[in-house]
Amino acid sequence: TSFATIASAVVLPVVGVLVDRSPHKRRHMAGFAWAGAACGSLLFFMRDDQWQIGAAAIVLSSILAGCSLVSYYAILVDIAEPADRDRVSSRGWAWGYLGGGFLLLLNLVVVLGHDSFGLSKEMAVRVSLLSAVVWWAAFTLIPFRGLRSLDTAPVHHTVSTQGGLWRASFGQLGRTLRELPRYPMTLTFLVAYLFYNDGIQTVVASASTYGSKQLGFSDSVLIATILLIQFVAVGGALLFGRLAARQIGRAHV
Repeated sequence: TSFATIASAVVLPVVGVLVDRSPHKRRHMAGFAWAGAACGSLLFFMRDDQWQIGAAAIVLSSILAGCSLVSYYAILVDIAEPADRDRVSSRGWAWGYLGGGFLLLLNLVVVLGHDSFGLSKEMAVRVSLLSAVVWWAAFTLIPFRGLRSLDTAPVHHTVSTQGGLWRASFGQLGRTLRELPRYPMTLTFLVAYLFYNDGIQTVVASASTYGSKQLGFSDSVLIATILLIQFVAVGGALLFGRLAARQIGRAHV
């Protein structure tokens, strides 16, 4: 997880510049997502002590998921006006949590009732892992097909690539960092987001291991707990979307 995070810090700025200047954002998003799903599917083939397969699958799929999300975020500014972006974003995340919770519920049924499906518990878990990447790849088809009109939208070339894409991406990052002291609220937000987001990613990556090894949760209790968190997150996404919209309304007043 740490290696994937460090690698993403190097790769994502370059991907961000590429996507911002591309008229094919949806293709980038879908391509990265499908490649990430393909890498994640390697988990299905992991057996016994073949941890290398699991490590490669997690690192590659994590980096590619980050690349897909960069493209996803870049699309938001093309499909929603500034006043609508919090609402659109929060609803998108809410639907995502709801869909993920539904799949996790199906996985819980398969794992707990594996005998009824003629599966060993090991195979039930591996099928559940495979179902997650199939789910990811399948639902990526919706924005890929539904946002075809973006291919003809004008591209705002706000980032110069003089000197090469790599230099341009990190040059832009350097200029942004130098100018940040002029925007104290933005700087405060970014510092807060750094700790907030890293905390979330740590919980996401380590919660199941902590629950099973440290707290001694059974598989059924662990999955049910994560399932509960998924559905709570649906309400949380919608709530914070409304709070953000209210703050924007007050700012305009």
